[in-house]
Amino acid sequence: MGVSSIIVDPANSNVIYAGTGEVYRVDSSNIGFNVWKCRGTYGIGIIKSTDGGVTWNQVMTKTTSQLFAIQMLKFDPTNSNTIYACATDGLYRSTNNGTSWSQILSKIYVSDVAINPTNTNQIVVGVGNMVNADKGIYRTTNGSNASPAWSKIAGGLPASFNGYIRMDNVGATRLYASIGGTGGNELYLSTDFGATWSAKNSSAHCDFQYWFSHTLAINPSNTNVILCGGVDFYRYTSTNTTTGGSIATISTSSSPIHSDHHDITYDPNNSNIIYVACDGGVYKTTNGGTNWSAINTGLRATQFYASFGVHPTNANTMIGGLQDNGVVRYNGTSWSSVIGGDGGSCVIASNGTTVLASNDARKVSRSTTGTTGTFSQVLAAWAFTADDRTAFMAPVAISKSDPSYMYVASDNIHRSTTGGSSASWSNTGTGSTAYIEAQRKTAIALAVSPINRDKIYVSTSPIAQNTTNDYLWINGQPNVFKTTTPATTPYTSIKGTLPDRFVMDFAISDNNDDSVYVVLGGFGTSHVYLSPNGGTTWLDRGAGLPDVPFNAIVIDPVNESTIYAGCDFGVYVSPDKGATWYDYNTGFFDATLVMDLQIDANKKLIAATHGRGVFRSDLYTHTLLPVTMEQFTGTSTVECNELQWTVSQEYNLNRYELERSNNSTDYSKIATVTPSGSYTQTTYTQKIIPRHLNHIIV
Repeated sequence: MGVSSIIVDPANSNVIYAGTGEVYRVDSSNIGFNVWKCRGTYGIGIIKSTDGGVTWNQVMTKTTSQLFAIQMLKFDPTNSNTIYACATDGLYRSTNNGTSWSQILSKIYVSDVAINPTNTNQIVVGVGNMVNADKGIYRTTNGSNASPAWSKIAGGLPASFNGYIRMDNVGATRLYASIGGTGGNELYLSTDFGATWSAKNSSAHCDFQYWFSHTLAINPSNTNVILCGGVDFYRYTSTNTTTGGSIATISTSSSPIHSDHHDITYDPNNSNIIYVACDGGVYKTTNGGTNWSAINTGLRATQFYASFGVHPTNANTMIGGLQDNGVVRYNGTSWSSVIGGDGGSCVIASNGTTVLASNDARKVSRSTTGTTGTFSQVLAAWAFTADDRTAFMAPVAISKSDPSYMYVASDNIHRSTTGGSSASWSNTGTGSTAYIEAQRKTAIALAVSPINRDKIYVSTSPIAQNTTNDYLWINGQPNVFKTTTPATTPYTSIKGTLPDRFVMDFAISDNNDDSVYVVLGGFGTSHVYLSPNGGTTWLDRGAGLPDVPFNAIVIDPVNESTIYAGCDFGVYVSPDKGATWYDYNTGFFDATLVMDLQIDANKKLIAATHGRGVFRSDLYTHTLLPVTMEQFTGTSTVECNELQWTVSQEYNLNRYELERSNNSTDYSKIATVTPSGSYTQTTYTQKIIPRHLNHIIV
């Protein structure tokens, strides 16, 4: 799902290496889906293509459950057979085109590497991010981890900083490091390839979001000019001194380049041509940075958050929130912006006119005239004041049976019973103590009964963002709750036997609101569970599914035996309430991370994804029997033929019909048997009297 670094062999452009995974924390808290400083996806190591990207093979084999990622790949500048990989647990090197890898430095979160082109035994790496105890620049002069080993460089570098390190060099004498979150100067120059460093004056460019968005690139035609990006984009003009220089803003968050920058690359043949990768995609300049244009046509990388809103009667009306690209609506042919910022959870009410659309940190806006109407804020954001009280994207929901009842969940339940006007919501202030479970145990999934406007299901996370630094609040385990009195808190847990994993989504039956499915994130457990009794007991319905995080689940409204589950590897369908599962990914790109599933007014399945946009599919066609036949036998006795069959998983089964043929072609019904309707294994016995004995049986 995440490709953090990609390099093309300078000797053969058909040979490409890609490092997978996108993480910023390297500890157990990195799975904090609901925390903005814990986001990302895990990788499968390093993949390689020898045919220009048509096919790929793993050359460093990892699984997502190993919580692993590659931050950066680089070739040895003198020999492309040698590749360096910056990983979550150290620096790796391959000297045989990626066939095998050796760890040459064991450190937590190696973010970047620079190799001296005139002496490749000199290697410099950046280590650490956020709260890692060991952060800084390490250097070796023998190209390996043998004696003399790596040394941590102190001279001229900041004693402490908050983010990670990115580097760039031109030749052997000019090596720059961008050190995120120093609170002052953030560009550092070394003229002896990492042995000593000097802070460049007036170079603060990544004081915010330094844990995931900053980068730099030296102009190869004028090494006194450095482009550097954080949230905004800058040109730093150096002087020939180690400390002198000045910074100028190229763009802010509004224009011409989107904010939050991740990479800058100069065209190797023309330094006036520059490419920038950021949260808005890819931008290009052909005049050295004076003018920029987006070049995103055909780039399918849109990231949606759950929940995704579909109209109850118009299949061409949808609305969803995008990572750092606002809330967008669809009219059947095109998408347009509704709200800026980080778009979040969206929902369209069953009346088709009331719409809630959200941003990060529990900011919620409402329209009462559909998705094309004007949106007005009804809940204020808790950003920077109570980030620890809400998930990065707070879940929202509207009652299907009564659209005037609306819910938003932080560590409180915020409810409006009169249509969602700004004055109608409960527990809105940061001083509210009406906790779902406890302070800082924030909600991550929320659902309202389709039958009872007061009945809600909500799940919580034990991980919350510390509002003042990069540390996290961690309190207990994930939990799940149900209530029919949402104004009375705290709620009673229905977690029961569910594993200690995030409950990412609920699906409630339209006919029985005690019949509810949940899907679980994380690894190492089943990922789909069903409760037939409102959470009193939970039945495992995840057998046969991949062990990856599951994020979404929806019930077919026409046939409730059919359910769809969305995960990091796409969509799976079950025609029998989770007893069996089938891959349902035809038409998807490989490894499509599904964030939400909905069924539209035309009975089509809608999948909103993380990084692939939105997909539409026909529903699954149920062609299987509503029962699993385990065994069928017949025994002949003097009086009769005794038929016996054993079955399991009976769903919506009306009857068994027994038929007989004398010629193996023409059949006639001879008996009807009523099923027991059991999920478990059941054996039936039926005695059939042969025709020639009819006259003697009493």
